[in-house]
Amino acid sequence: MDVTAILSPSSAVARGTSSCHRRPFSGALLIALFLFGFDSAALGKDTLGDFEKEANKSSGNDSDVGRSSTLFGILGAYEDDESDDNKTDSNIGLAATWDHFASRRQGGLSAPLLRLESSYQALNDADVDGYTVRGEVVWGSLGVGGEILRYREGDPHQEFELGTAEFLYRIAPNEHFRFLIASGVRFLEGRKKHAAYQGGVSIGLYPQSWWGLEFDTRYADVGKRGLGDYRLGALLRIPEFRFAALRFGYRAIDVGSEVLHGGEIGAVITF
Repeated sequence: MDVTAILSPSSAVARGTSSCHRRPFSGALLIALFLFGFDSAALGKDTLGDFEKEANKSSGNDSDVGRSSTLFGILGAYEDDESDDNKTDSNIGLAATWDHFASRRQGGLSAPLLRLESSYQALNDADVDGYTVRGEVVWGSLGVGGEILRYREGDPHQEFELGTAEFLYRIAPNEHFRFLIASGVRFLEGRKKHAAYQGGVSIGLYPQSWWGLEFDTRYADVGKRGLGDYRLGALLRIPEFRFAALRFGYRAIDVGSEVLHGGEIGAVITF
């Protein structure tokens, strides 16, 4: 059955947590307990139905498939000049990214060739679970990425799926910093289907090889109000597996007056 809006976007702000200095797993349990809870009052809410109604309203299109804009390429190139004397200050950041990529440590977080991620999300104040699978392949500075996020609601029983396909432009001059520009398409599928242009950025800060902080934001042009997707997370490297890390975070997706938000927990693999 229909209910009023879940929460306003201003309330979907993740609270900060204290950092772990010596042991990467000493605060993981506390973070997980803080992020994940169960509210019995959420049973029976038509959370996904209300969210999809806002998405359909924002699109301004009553057809089964609404399309907005098309993919466009990311401007940027890397010139391999044989003479170091011809290199200028304008391409120092880009050249540094390629140098770091060529000499990167296997399994590093800032400039991997391949990044795979899987996570589980429990929405606040709703009987809804979210499952995400994401992949990125970036060679030096240029690459592609994609994501599938599926929400399942228990009562009433229904599903809502969001997907992305993106071109990626990465700046990662060292193992401590990553800046990613994304441009592509956002797909929404529930009772109706929509596809719209999407753009955004991702930022990663990795003070140590075993932990880091990441922030991702995307905006999709599904109508006058649009759709915003925001993620904040902490990565903790698994000592026995240099290619794997645990990720604890928070994600909020809003369209119009509806917001899907809650804590996330998952795993990240980098090569």
